[in-house]
Parts: sequence; C-alpha cells; structure tokens
Amino acid sequence: MILKVLFFLNGIVFIFVVLVFTLVKFKETKQLRSILSQMGQLDMESNQKLVILDYKNPSYQEMDRLLSLNAPDIEEQIILFQSPKWLHEIKRKTWSKHKVIHASSLYDTHIKEGHLALISNRKYRVEIITEVTEYFNQLYAKVEYKEQSQSW
Repeated sequence: MILKVLFFLNGIVFIFVVLVFTLVKFKETKQLRSILSQMGQLDMESNQKLVILDYKNPSYQEMDRLLSLNAPDIEEQIILFQSPKWLHEIKRKTWSKHKVIHASSLYDTHIKEGHLALISNRKYRVEIITEVTEYFNQLYAKVEYKEQSQSW
C-alpha cells in the first residue's frame, strides 16, 4: 500500500517537473522570437545570426577575444549586448566587424544575468546554440584550416 502511494506521488512530482520545464522553455522561446522579430525590424538579414551576450557571463572574456578577431571569412554577427552604456560604446568600436546593439534599445526585453546564446532564424523554427564560445572556436578553426590549405 505504501509502495503504491510512493509511486503515485513520484508520478505526480515527475509530471509537475516536466510541466514547469515545458512552461519555462516556452516562455524563453517566446522571448527569443520577440527579440528576433524586433531585430527583423532593424534590417537583420536572413542569414545573420544573433548573439545575445551579457557581460556578466563567465565566458565573456573569451567571447570578447573571439569577437575582436577580424578574420575576413567570418560573417558579420549581430551582438545584442547587455552591459553598462560605457562598456557598450567601447565594444561597439572594438568589435567593429559586427553590429553591436545595446539590449536596452529593444522594447520590453529582459536578458537574464549571465546569458549567452546564439540564435539563428531558420524558415519556420528558431535554432538556439548555447555553447557559443565553442561555436566561434570551431568557426575560426575552419577559417584557419582553409587558409592553411590554400597556402600549400
């Protein structure tokens, strides 16, 4: 009898956790779609990717280094940067290859502290990459490999 009650309670807790997780993901996706639609109004090209970066993210220094590189084969990224205004102005000049937009310039947008994500708008779905530093490291590694193979 006690075992049946424990299984029942375990099932209820599991369903509750799955429901909460689904709601959180739905809310996050809705916010990202809102950001993408606002970026579309700012003449975001369909092939561009949007990087959401909060300066409090632990990977910020690595992202700063990667975004500061000016490899000619790397496409322009749109950086939605959550930071103090003075830091935004500095990074807008430092990351000159990319379009840097301060998060406060978007309507009703709140970026979680320490957030880092890359968003790509595919035809009918939003692709979210959370390992952005690894993505950029691979991107630059491909460019370096291509340059080395061409020099031979």
